[in-house]
Amino acid sequence: MPSGALTQFLKQGLARGMCPLCRVAHKVDTEYIWYFFDEYSGDADALDSLRRARGFCTAHAEALRRLEVDGFKSTLGLSTTYLDTIEGLIEEFGLLRPGDQLPSGLCPACAYRQEELERTAGYLLAEIRESENLEQLAADLREHIRKQGVEAREDEPGADADSWERARP
Repeated sequence: MPSGALTQFLKQGLARGMCPLCRVAHKVDTEYIWYFFDEYSGDADALDSLRRARGFCTAHAEALRRLEVDGFKSTLGLSTTYLDTIEGLIEEFGLLRPGDQLPSGLCPACAYRQEELERTAGYLLAEIRESENLEQLAADLREHIRKQGVEAREDEPGADADSWERARP
């Protein structure tokens, strides 16, 4: 089950006439950048992941810039993050031999978004399937009720026969 916040983001997307997964992606991106600013910028594992990715992608670097520069009127977090990434590149360049390629990872914010969207899409798919099951159950109940009438009592029972049992809590 998704968190209450995730469910709210999905509902907001639907209410605004937009793709609910796009709404979640926007919120997840914002959440990641805030968390990076608050917690990850000093976390060795997060910085190693950022080094392997050669920094954030353009969109996430801009989101971090907007948060820090426009919002907090600071450049300290950006500067230290970029310095760490560039020092990692310098270190790797020193280890390269002719013909070697410099491996690169996925932007950590993009990777986080992808994981969250896959999880959320799975939840949405399960909800859609549950809705389809409810629609089928409603159809079975209607048919069962119809067959209870005098004019249809001779109709053969089908999938509707146990619908009343499937409907109870």
